[in-house]
Amino acid sequence: MKFAGWFTGLLTPGTVRASKAVVTNSTKDITGLRNNTITGRSQWLTQGPSSGEVAAGAALAVSAALHAGRTIRLETLAGSVCTLPAATGSGNRYRFRVGVLATSVSHIIKVTGTDIMQGLILGARTDSGNAVLGFACAADSDTITLNRTTTGSVNLGEFVECEDVAAGVWQVNGLLSATGAAFATPFSAAVP
Repeated sequence: MKFAGWFTGLLTPGTVRASKAVVTNSTKDITGLRNNTITGRSQWLTQGPSSGEVAAGAALAVSAALHAGRTIRLETLAGSVCTLPAATGSGNRYRFRVGVLATSVSHIIKVTGTDIMQGLILGARTDSGNAVLGFACAADSDTITLNRTTTGSVNLGEFVECEDVAAGVWQVNGLLSATGAAFATPFSAAVP
């Protein structure tokens, strides 16, 4: 019997009690659990909807329901454009990983509306002694561009993380690389 079938077929909503199964209520929420420990292999954590990678494709409207807690793989040769949902202070995190080096255009991560980014991204100049530089967001930063030379999408595995920390505010950090010229800021104010 598959785990999902057992979980959905044999349990019904109820009250959490010691030595009993935890079952959600009709809103599918679980609240009031304390001091939990998971031992062994958890199928939910390794195969559930909030784990694993998802491909960005050419354009991706990032959503909490489908992408929170997941790694979004930037994997198109022509660049991937990912638009974050509106920041509300939910605490949701999204990780973007360079899985394919763009050969034209750029990989782009941007906000929606008037949201802004705060934080910094570190970068290494991989063709010149791996000199490391850091770039902080400006007050109006809303876009991260990995342009294939000076601002990222130079090495596989580069990443950017974005966390919804407050209404209208994304906390960002990451590790990128540059080649062929001095590393430059990946941040800009490009959302109209």
